[in-house]
Amino acid sequence: KVPSLINDVPSDMEAAILRTINALNSRFRFLKFFLDEGNDITVVYDVAQSTPDEALGEVSIEIIERATHIFKEAYRRLSIELNK
Repeated sequence: KVPSLINDVPSDMEAAILRTINALNSRFRFLKFFLDEGNDITVVYDVAQSTPDEALGEVSIEIIERATHIFKEAYRRLSIELNK
């Protein structure tokens, strides 16, 4: 979980940000963005429960690498929307 990727989304921007979040969630399968109750954008990453213990290190590194690329794109798209 990545709490507060972006903090305090203004209430007048919620609809536009939610459209962007929905687009991101449609594009990325395991990484999910949401607007929490504090109007912060939070991200969670799903990992298969069936991942064997001996593979957790490798899987964790892959998650970090993928998430880094996704965060860059998501942050760019969300920032564009917030700065309109």
